[in-house]
Amino acid sequence: MATKELETKSAGSYAWAAAKNAYQYSDECRVIYTPAQRARAESFRDIVDLAYTNVLKEPTYRKKFITVKVDRGQVRDRRMAKEIDLICKERGYEKVHTAQGIIFRITK
Repeated sequence: MATKELETKSAGSYAWAAAKNAYQYSDECRVIYTPAQRARAESFRDIVDLAYTNVLKEPTYRKKFITVKVDRGQVRDRRMAKEIDLICKERGYEKVHTAQGIIFRITK
């Protein structure tokens, strides 16, 4: 399974505008994916929610991948977290560790 470490910077006083812009960009990219791909991302998000706390309510869509973010979450169920790692390895998803939490990338 591919695991990365990212160093991201804080938006500081522009955090609200940055979040709004990111949400708008996600909506624009959502139409690139088929309903089946979106459903797969939603179901993977639900599985991640069983294993971790603080999972964002919906996936984030980008041009080349869909992300499911765990925002400063902790492991709720270790066995399920290991199963998620196996699912990621089997399907070719990426697991990225950042200062804000864990991001799972579902490539197109």
